Amino acid sequence: MSIMASIIIYLMTIIISVYSFYIVEKSQSKVKRIIGIFFAIGIPVFTAGVRYSIGTDYFSYINAFERIRMGYSVRWTDLEHGYVLLNLFLGQLGLGSQSIMFATSLLMMCFTSKALFNKQKEISVWFGALTFFLLFYQSTFNGIRMMIAVSIFLYNIIDIENQKLIKYLFFSALAASFHITAIVTIPLYWIFNSRIIKKSLLSKLVLYLLTGLVIIYFNPIFSRILSTINIPALNYYEKYIGFSSKSIDIAIKKFIMFLPILMPGALFYKKCMEQDKNFYIYYSLMVMGVIIEALAIFKASYVDRFAEYFIISSVIIIPVYLRVFKKKEYFMFITGMIYYLSLYWIYIYFICNNHGTVPYQWIL
Repeated sequence: MSIMASIIIYLMTIIISVYSFYIVEKSQSKVKRIIGIFFAIGIPVFTAGVRYSIGTDYFSYINAFERIRMGYSVRWTDLEHGYVLLNLFLGQLGLGSQSIMFATSLLMMCFTSKALFNKQKEISVWFGALTFFLLFYQSTFNGIRMMIAVSIFLYNIIDIENQKLIKYLFFSALAASFHITAIVTIPLYWIFNSRIIKKSLLSKLVLYLLTGLVIIYFNPIFSRILSTINIPALNYYEKYIGFSSKSIDIAIKKFIMFLPILMPGALFYKKCMEQDKNFYIYYSLMVMGVIIEALAIFKASYVDRFAEYFIISSVIIIPVYLRVFKKKEYFMFITGMIYYLSLYWIYIYFICNNHGTVPYQWIL
């Protein structure tokens, strides 16, 4: 399938799903809302579910499903328990290996959708969905386990806001059962429930500085953690320590790429806080994510993947912006943001072919 055909398939998936989210958000009819949510979640799940040989680990996941279904033992260092149990469940239902593609996409879409609707008083849900599709959707075809964990964390942020510690820890553990790296999100509950973080700009700057220092010195810090505690799933990532990293030029480019998301929040921070009193959580996460993405790219290879847990907050941040602008400003912002998101989508997924989602192939 050609690149243009692939663009059309992904674009139609995005348009239908985002429009369905819009109907669900705006309609007062229960029937329309049910039908809308069916298409909003069902269409992207179908597109992801019927894919074939897309993503660098596609066949690894297919082979893992068959191994698990046939009863072969799977070590913790291979796959986390939550993901293994999902495979076992599908196998017990008598489903084939392709079912794991449907199931994982369904999990991601459900948690992401619930996270958006949890914030519908503060954001435009349909634009949050658009942001998700253009920034993250195709990456879910590749980093399957991690993106499940990321979507669970996005949903879990509401428990930081509501200070529901037990629930937050439960879903953090659930996320870690799909990808062990989700444990990095656990301290965020106490960080963002600290009054000083909410009220003090200096404390936020210190937090960003500490984030940068952790990434710069990540290799010795991680080595010390591994020598202190014995978690097999973490030991698996020891092989990445010391890998040669990319140039600072790429790190700067990464930082510049996210400026259109960061700048409105910096310029209109007070208005955003009036719209959503917990905006500081999402914005701080985004800043931390950009720092991790930029610094890790030349100081600690593969650690930039951790940034996904933080940058996913953009699906809340950008829709908040829409609510703080008046009509003229709104039109200019929404036009500019759609232009930016579209350019990002085309560059990352079609020009760079990150995550290997082009050309699109399916099992049908």
